Amino acid sequence: MTSVNNLPNAAIATYGRMGAANQVSTGNGKQTTSQAEVAGQPSQTTDQATFSSTAVQMSQTTNAASGQFPGRPGMSTSALVMATGNPGLVSSSKDLTFPQVASDARARLDAKYAQMQAGGAPYDANSYEGRDTHSLLGDLDRRSLYAVSSNKDGLFTKAEQTAAANAMGRQVGIAMGLYDSNAAAAFGADPAKSYKAGLDFLNNVSPEEKNSAGWLEQHIKLEEALTSVAKEKKPDVQKTLFDIIAEMYAEQAEDEQAEPPPGGASDSASSATPTSASTSTNKTQSSGA
Repeated sequence: MTSVNNLPNAAIATYGRMGAANQVSTGNGKQTTSQAEVAGQPSQTTDQATFSSTAVQMSQTTNAASGQFPGRPGMSTSALVMATGNPGLVSSSKDLTFPQVASDARARLDAKYAQMQAGGAPYDANSYEGRDTHSLLGDLDRRSLYAVSSNKDGLFTKAEQTAAANAMGRQVGIAMGLYDSNAAAAFGADPAKSYKAGLDFLNNVSPEEKNSAGWLEQHIKLEEALTSVAKEKKPDVQKTLFDIIAEMYAEQAEDEQAEPPPGGASDSASSATPTSASTSTNKTQSSGA
């Protein structure tokens, strides 16, 4: 069985977007009232329970992420953190075309470099716990991160591409429980949950990321891992007496179909001659008599 702990961060992504019990998203950032509310009826209890469970899961994921993306004092890394619980959440890339997303990300990175420089401590790629790098990317949602990692329009340095890709990989690992002991224990007991979470995550990233070869490769790997776990966990089915009898009859029917039927063409041909000869002999003897 493939171990969750052996999954590379760069090839995993997880956790789907949160579905609201009383509201649904229109896709443009607005919320619409649910059908139950329109009809003047209270929302179903099961919907509320689903919302609560999803909200708790998101809270646990983002809480784990906050410790994995420490930043400089006074500089936010909230966009990096929130994407671990909801990869489709947009902030920096909202209402922008993908080329505009890239231009916006470039401007944000430059502004962060300038802010650090003005504060008396220029950006340090080797800062303690990666704090400078997390702060540099801290305003970029998942879609903006992908624009940087894919070097959209050639606007980003190799170091920036690598930093963004690493952040995206860490988001994957956090969401799948690789960096949190409690989540790792839970997923380790049932790796299928981790793989399913990864597929949910991938299914909710930006359209641009979904169209990439990297996304397809990750998706296939997670599907294969999930299938592998399902096969290993599938119990052996004990046959009943009825199953055994049914198989016996099925085998007998196959054997009978394979054997030539009695009185077949070959048998008839071989038996025709002696029969005819015997009849002819009998007639001769009768005539002689």
